[in-house]
Amino acid sequence: MGALRWLRIPVTLAVIGLVVWWVDAAAIWRALSTGRADLVAWATALVVVPVACSVGIWHILVGRTQPVRTSIVAILLGYTAGVFTPARAGEWAPRILVGPAEHRTARMGAAAREFLLRFSIHPFVLGALLPLAGPSLGVPWPVASSIACILLAAAMFFLGAHPDVMLVLARRLPFLRSRVPAGARSLTGSEQGVLLMLFLVRYGVTIAQYALLFLAFGLREPVQDRVVGAGIVLSAKGFIPNVMVTDLGVREGLAAFWATVQGWDPALLVAASLALYGVNVLLPALIGATVIPARSRSERNTDG
Repeated sequence: MGALRWLRIPVTLAVIGLVVWWVDAAAIWRALSTGRADLVAWATALVVVPVACSVGIWHILVGRTQPVRTSIVAILLGYTAGVFTPARAGEWAPRILVGPAEHRTARMGAAAREFLLRFSIHPFVLGALLPLAGPSLGVPWPVASSIACILLAAAMFFLGAHPDVMLVLARRLPFLRSRVPAGARSLTGSEQGVLLMLFLVRYGVTIAQYALLFLAFGLREPVQDRVVGAGIVLSAKGFIPNVMVTDLGVREGLAAFWATVQGWDPALLVAASLALYGVNVLLPALIGATVIPARSRSERNTDG
């Protein structure tokens, strides 16, 4: 596993290199400076949905052991911390630290569980889109590949929902032991249904934002082509580890690659990728930054 961790650096640099190789920086700036403000505004307004879904997901996973307000603070602070860490790994720390101290171990398990459940959505979306995108990518047997991705997603989601099953498997597969959510209970059927809905809504709205930004920066392709492109880039990004601080680079490199495959202008998709990062990561991070002084004042008042 240590060797795989070291592979992250060349993989990330290779994908970022796609942007440098294929895309003219001046063209990206032109696209950003001439984008449609109304469509960017609509994409920005939609950010409320992914953030609200993230709060709902976390609140269910912690077993409602804390007020909703605490879950909101944890999520917003996570956006802020994630900006300053590779692959936004810092977003998990506030989830664990913010809340009643007696439930901190349970929150560690909930964070591990959310990571697995979240990751399961990537192969699901990729599998759903492969029959449409497979011919462009030259994927052999796109339908069979699609089914395999969806089955993988279902298995991962099931394991995330049933840590007791993971414990049984870990006896035979040692590499799973560190991934079993500590002290986590199995989720009820209704909880699994609500969580799946929240994950899919969050992902679906993010794809819609991305496709809208494609149009905002000049990509005049049919809606289906833009949605498929957005979904392929976002789902593929989930499989590529990013070692870059701020989590920039991989999404933009994949967008440039997809644009080249489709015969589109890669500068337009890279501009849309940067805008999506600003809307869905930097904006919530700035809001989260305002929570820090307010929380500090509240703690001082409590101590006093």
